[in-house]
Amino acid sequence: DRQVTNSRPHACRDWCLVMISKIVLLLYFCSLVYSETPALTTAKEMFKR
Repeated sequence: DRQVTNSRPHACRDWCLVMISKIVLLLYFCSLVYSETPALTTAKEMFKR
């Protein structure tokens, strides 16, 4: 019984780490896409003014 209770929080933590890494990768990919598209960069310049 001890092994089961000990493995549960560890698995949850691993899952959380996987989710966080996925989100970070997604944000990184989005930032790359944003920097690549000229239409959005012009929109950013419009917001600056």
